[in-house]
Amino acid sequence: MKKVYIFLLLAISCSIIHGQTWNGTVNTDWNNGSNWTPAGIPTNAGNIIIPGGLTIRYCPVK
Repeated sequence: MKKVYIFLLLAISCSIIHGQTWNGTVNTDWNNGSNWTPAGIPTNAGNIIIPGGLTIRYCPVK
């Protein structure tokens, strides 16, 4: 049971630290939550990652 708690704590910590990643699978709309992983529109205070190169289909436009 202790291992489960440690795993959950690490998973939550990583999601808070890393924030959201642009996946650009739907369109170029920054405000479309489906373009982000995990799904949802990032806040002004949120951490975001936008991959470079040819790794995404659509580049974000705000």
